[in-house]
Amino acid sequence: MRGIASLSHAPALSIAARRALSTTVEPGPRRLVRDFIHDSLYHPTEGYFSKGPSVGTPPAPIDFASLGNELAYFNRVQALYTSLQVSWLTPVEIFQPHYGAAVAECVAARWRRAGAPGGLRIFEIGGGTGTLAQNVLDHLRANHPSIYADCRYSIVEISAALAATQAARLGADSGHARRFDVQRRDATRADDWPAHPGPCFVLAMEVLDNLAHDLVTRRGGATWRQVSVEGGADGDAASPPREVEGEVADEHVARALAAWLHAAPPPRRGLVRRAAARLLPAALAPREAAFLPTAALRLLDTLHAMLPGHALLAADFDSLPEVSIRGVNAPLVATTEKGSTRDHGTYLVPRGTADIFFPTDFRLLAELHAEAGCGAARPRPTCSSSVKTAEFMGIWAAPGATRTRSGYEPLLSDYSNTSVFLGGCPELCDPPLGERV
Repeated sequence: MRGIASLSHAPALSIAARRALSTTVEPGPRRLVRDFIHDSLYHPTEGYFSKGPSVGTPPAPIDFASLGNELAYFNRVQALYTSLQVSWLTPVEIFQPHYGAAVAECVAARWRRAGAPGGLRIFEIGGGTGTLAQNVLDHLRANHPSIYADCRYSIVEISAALAATQAARLGADSGHARRFDVQRRDATRADDWPAHPGPCFVLAMEVLDNLAHDLVTRRGGATWRQVSVEGGADGDAASPPREVEGEVADEHVARALAAWLHAAPPPRRGLVRRAAARLLPAALAPREAAFLPTAALRLLDTLHAMLPGHALLAADFDSLPEVSIRGVNAPLVATTEKGSTRDHGTYLVPRGTADIFFPTDFRLLAELHAEAGCGAARPRPTCSSSVKTAEFMGIWAAPGATRTRSGYEPLLSDYSNTSVFLGGCPELCDPPLGERV
């Protein structure tokens, strides 16, 4: 996840095998890229998200009506970065409570359209500081009391530090303690989920960008090969990490690669260049690379297996600016200190020293969601749609919620490189996101 100042303005195996998902992979002589990245971000004591507060929350909601214009808004956000001394402020935090209220309105409208089938069940993956949960529950209590009366909201959180923050925020003082809980686990692990066969919503706001990816490469139009990381275990300076290529042998890499090739076939432009590359010896041909969202695929497998009636509502960056790492869907790797960001030219950084986050290809996400549903033990019809965040907020946010005195409205104008996805059971996901329910 990334803050506003730096991001928002730049131009199948068996079912049993699929569900055998691992939270922690011990460093060994050779690891898949996703395992290397997962360890760097989520190691229990040395991972990036285990070392301290990386996500901040303003002490009070921003009074947008008191701000004169766009410049005043950016100055206010920059002042928050300086005072809070955190790595990132997410849209949920900057636009509270309005962002969460818009999510709550969308959920409530679709729940009612489906006939309000029992008590509303919401699972949020990676709940940050608990701001979204509090804003959603506050809005339901104030505006949809009949839905709130029977709702249950759970945050599924991998970070012990963030789980403690969430539990404290949504405790007795919030008034939501009877309807809220934190479940400390890795959301991609099917074995840790209690089965919930009925309809439910799964919220994932700026979660997909920090789910580990795998890397595939090829040269001169040859067969795609998966990349592993050798060395670099436990910060061993004598054995720095390096990439090693091999045949695609991992099931999730193979599935994600097939879905990517199907969802976004290579463009036909540059045919002469590619033809020339094929005439070169493989060692001299330029390297093509693509980062594949294999951890997201594992999460989708788990949701289809354990929550077959789910509707996944996810928001994230659909593009990232000034990425120096080569490859399709390559990540930004950044260290932020005291409001200043330093980007790295590789993901092969020492454990826990940088945030590693990826853009989301929403067309590929839809392809993977459908593929995971077809491979579930009991396949069900699914549907999905995605829209730009501004369109989503234009439908569901209160008009003028973040309007400044000049008329500038950052909830609709800022974070232009973000989108919202909805996928799952047709009862909750139809009509598409761009239509008001």
